[in-house]
Amino acid sequence: MRYIALLLLFVVATPCFSEIAIHTKDGRTVRVQVEADEISRIEFVTTAPPPAKPITAPTPAKPTFIQALLNGKDRPGEAWGDSGGRWNFKLKITSYDRATGYVVGQITWPSLSSVHRVRGKLTGDKLTFTEVEAIRPGGAHLNVSYTFTLGNSSATGRWLDNGDKSHGGAKIK
Repeated sequence: MRYIALLLLFVVATPCFSEIAIHTKDGRTVRVQVEADEISRIEFVTTAPPPAKPITAPTPAKPTFIQALLNGKDRPGEAWGDSGGRWNFKLKITSYDRATGYVVGQITWPSLSSVHRVRGKLTGDKLTFTEVEAIRPGGAHLNVSYTFTLGNSSATGRWLDNGDKSHGGAKIK
């Protein structure tokens, strides 16, 4: 009898712990220990998620040279003849068909008082076009063909005047 009373005293004096196990959808188990005599009820309460972090716009990526070339704005350039002469120009692509690569635009020659329509094609990193029509006639020749290789920040290439067969180099910046 003495042992039973001692055992009852031990049971009453020893705190009894319970464990609440929470099983998450991703397979984790979160366990929380509590004293059993402290629990009056257990309920599941849904709370609002924590406030979302404010959305910050990502830093816009620097446009590629091709994107800058196709944005409808003037791009500065320079042409030079193999037998001498240097001419600044502005090239503006006004139309681009992504499916065919077909481009239309204009090239302005300030020192030659000329503006010409250009037509050509953009294929991969190659841009080719020809001056086909005078928008504002001046000292520049029509029927001049250009072939450029596009780089990260500029394009370099060659030109050929199909009329007088003069030729040289060019760069679009």
